[in-house]
Amino acid sequence: MAPLESKEAGSEKSLTDCQSDIEMCTLGGNQDKRVEKKRMEDFVELGWYIVLICLAAEISVLCNGSNIFFMIYAGAGPKVVDGESSSGNTFNFSGCADITANRTGEQTTKLMEYQFRSVNVEFNLLCDDIQYVKHSISVQMIGVLAGAACFGQISDSFGRRFVGSFIFLPILLLKNFPALFYKFLISTVHRVATIMLSLVGVIVTCFITSFTNSLLTFTIWRTISGIFTGGNLVVLFVFNTEHIPKRHRGWITGLITWSPNAIINAGIAYLSGDWRTLCRMISLIGLPGLLLYCFIRESPQWCLQKGKFDEVEKTILTMRSINRSKESNTKVLQEIKEMIDYENKQNRFLKSTRLSLLRFTVLKFFSATLSLINYGLLFHMEKLSGSIYWNNVFFGAFRWLVNILFGQLDFFIKSFGRKPAQFVTSAYIITALGIIIVVHVKDSVSSNGIIVRLTTLSAAALCSQGYITKTLATIELFPTAIRNLASSFMGTMSRVGIIFAPQIFILSSYWPALPYVVMCAMALVDLTAFMCVITESKGKPLVDHLPTKEKKKRTVRKL
Repeated sequence: MAPLESKEAGSEKSLTDCQSDIEMCTLGGNQDKRVEKKRMEDFVELGWYIVLICLAAEISVLCNGSNIFFMIYAGAGPKVVDGESSSGNTFNFSGCADITANRTGEQTTKLMEYQFRSVNVEFNLLCDDIQYVKHSISVQMIGVLAGAACFGQISDSFGRRFVGSFIFLPILLLKNFPALFYKFLISTVHRVATIMLSLVGVIVTCFITSFTNSLLTFTIWRTISGIFTGGNLVVLFVFNTEHIPKRHRGWITGLITWSPNAIINAGIAYLSGDWRTLCRMISLIGLPGLLLYCFIRESPQWCLQKGKFDEVEKTILTMRSINRSKESNTKVLQEIKEMIDYENKQNRFLKSTRLSLLRFTVLKFFSATLSLINYGLLFHMEKLSGSIYWNNVFFGAFRWLVNILFGQLDFFIKSFGRKPAQFVTSAYIITALGIIIVVHVKDSVSSNGIIVRLTTLSAAALCSQGYITKTLATIELFPTAIRNLASSFMGTMSRVGIIFAPQIFILSSYWPALPYVVMCAMALVDLTAFMCVITESKGKPLVDHLPTKEKKKRTVRKL
């Protein structure tokens, strides 16, 4: 492409020197002109390659979602009822006060009424002992937190798709281990996809968990499984979003989520009947995903940012081949080459602004608050009236309908972006929690059980849309160089919320409505901060680079 002539000698500038879709290009002196330029995401088309990614993502989400939802069933406490031993003797226990004195294996089973054979049932963890299972859930979530933190950093350094071998993964945890030596290992020893590695970890650890015989060993293996689950989820959504054209991000992200999988998971749990079989079913679900990820390449945005220009061309050609694109590959490769030539000239600096840090802080609080509310309500689901399976089916169906509705609004209404979606979501959650508080204040829970049930499930369901909004805002606001790291930190804070979620209802011992008051107050603070600080990012191209020194200075001056 011929350079444009400048009014001053030596000030030529090519059209390829434009960085974004429409960016200021200096054409001599102080004169500026806007020139349209293709970005990397413009080469990504909605076609069969996206279908392949979505199918692989759905299997991965189902496997990992089932692993997260696992403790809803495996940690469900049974009801204590009168029972009868095999000898015909009837035990008329007044309840938990007397059950400890009569805890022989057969008699205790006779005293329990349950819908799912959980670890509480098998290990005889009843009444006050249920708190040990709640503590176990919190420990397991620490594993999910560790996985979200570690895998995010690894994937930003070595790729969403590629990471170190299974053997050398523990080396990453050694703080002072030389980075250059690890990079040598990463290039000479067998490399495996980050998503595939974590998926293999979930499959293996879930299978091993099904053979444990105590709450301690169960918790240990579940925690290890959580590490891989957290790592998979934090990488997966960023990886998928970078492959999806910006016009279709909203509805595709809302379509492939945990919501429909909650319904499937309820069916799997019902058919399994006990926690050991459910563990093995989760392992079986993940196997097809491993095969599909063998045909998926690294994100072109990440390859471009890391300077892997040959990989960029190979990835785009693979997409076009699977999509059966009719446009000339020669023309597309020439456009990519022009863009790469420009990227080679760039000198970027790892700088941030106070506004970015403020956004980061708000999103961190948002992640923790959302998970505290969502999982606090979910892990307390056995206290609700009705079947635990049908409650989860309603929960999943309502979530999915909400996701589809928001996806349609996002696609057809240009002004319905991230902030309006967040406002509607948080406003509903605050209202639902407020209704539950009023019911408890009036001491009418028993007569309004259906209201508490529906408001609890619907509030937890709306959290799903909050997760989607948070994920999209994080991906769209942060550049490729730190996008996965930012998502990883959001995931880490989300897991902090999950760790404390099982403990939130301990506050009910002081006042039954206190857990809901705390969650409602946190949701209100979160909504206010999000609406005041986070800028609208819908429809904007993904940022490929960190700001230059000059741009950073201009942003700081505005603040």
